[in-house]
Amino acid sequence: MTSTIGIPIKLLNEAQGHVVTLEITSGQVYRGKLLEAEDNMNVQLKDITVTARDGRVSHLDQVYIRGSHVRFFIVPDMLRYGPCSQLYCFYPSFMLSITENRLTRELQKRADVQK
Repeated sequence: MTSTIGIPIKLLNEAQGHVVTLEITSGQVYRGKLLEAEDNMNVQLKDITVTARDGRVSHLDQVYIRGSHVRFFIVPDMLRYGPCSQLYCFYPSFMLSITENRLTRELQKRADVQK
């Protein structure tokens, strides 16, 4: 059986060594340097800032997150011009975001709702 790696996985692999942001299914947001990304989207981050749903911020040295718990990734804008970006447009339903504007708007909405 031959398996191929999809464009979103390739994009995530290109992001290794860069600062990425991800939200997990519980609503926590992790931002840190991507050390490793596996084909099943398990990721290892270092120097992480964790923002809880209620806005509390904490810091971790290293974390390993299971891919099935990730809601979406935000990768650096510089990857927009990488080799995978031209093919990425064929996967609009996949939740890999190139820009942080969506996350910023989502966090702002949550802050407004909690007030």
